[in-house]
Amino acid sequence: MSKKLIDQHVYDLIQSAYTANALYALTKARVFDQLLVKPASAGALAADLGLDAQALHALLQFAHSIQLLKRDGEVFSVARRAFPLTEKGKSWLRSYLLLWGEQLNPAFARLPEHLATGANAFELAHGKRIWDWYASDPSQNELFVEYMAGVTNQAHLPVVVEELDLHGAGRVLDVGGGTGSLACGLAERHAGLRADVYDQPSNSRNATQKIAARGLSERCAFIGGNIFASVPAGYGLYSIKHVLHDWDDANAAAILRCIARAMEPSARLVIVEGLLDRPFEGVDPEPGYLHARNIEQRLWTPGRVRTLPEFEALSAQAGLRIEGVTHSRIFDISYIRCAPKD
Repeated sequence: MSKKLIDQHVYDLIQSAYTANALYALTKARVFDQLLVKPASAGALAADLGLDAQALHALLQFAHSIQLLKRDGEVFSVARRAFPLTEKGKSWLRSYLLLWGEQLNPAFARLPEHLATGANAFELAHGKRIWDWYASDPSQNELFVEYMAGVTNQAHLPVVVEELDLHGAGRVLDVGGGTGSLACGLAERHAGLRADVYDQPSNSRNATQKIAARGLSERCAFIGGNIFASVPAGYGLYSIKHVLHDWDDANAAAILRCIARAMEPSARLVIVEGLLDRPFEGVDPEPGYLHARNIEQRLWTPGRVRTLPEFEALSAQAGLRIEGVTHSRIFDISYIRCAPKD
């Protein structure tokens, strides 16, 4: 009786690195975009795009083997599942793949140093912390903004706007809300609701344009400021979505402290974040995806995906107490409802 030489599952996990890199290279070279316009052989496509024909043929064969391309003889064309990787697809998956290849993959290569020292892998790879690097490279910052807008508007907002309990509040402030996507979504769903967004002043122009374009100028406004210094008072509900996971404990507590100082005793805060210890009964995907997100977050930013006890500790430091937690049908979203300490 022969022994099994390898664990196929482990081998497949290792091989997945090739898939990600191959898809990045094909997307970066606009191969899927070109094939969407005109199916072609590897030779013709290489000539159109200025690529090496043999290298391209190997990658096209690989993409065909994983059902991202169709093939008729020597002619390749785009399969339906590859459409999100084209510009025409307008999917956040494309911007994430490009961001992964250009920004995150170099950081993942520094994982052994992160493991040994705890040093931020993004800084090791790029020479600067994430926010300083984005400030110094407008094109990479634009890619990050494109990804964040895409994943927020396409994947998160339709669900969050539906699920978020306003607790009867007539005025909501979304803290660190970028250009106001969540605030606008809440105002559109709840007639009569006042929903404002608070973020750094550099977002003012884009936010104001977005609010006006959606016809919400009478019920939404952008407020510029520093979330580490102060937060506007006078709202029944404060929300903060996927912001705290970008920061270490000291900075996350400082943000929560500013919000707590702005809250009246009757006001509530809803922290919208993934919870590393959330239950996953009947939820797809498996919990491993959230742990992968945690590794990504730790390498990318100074922050991490936290557990509920960790949020309880941060809230206590800020003068808040957690009243309850509900979980979204999206795997990396839970709603942590906080009140000022008595």
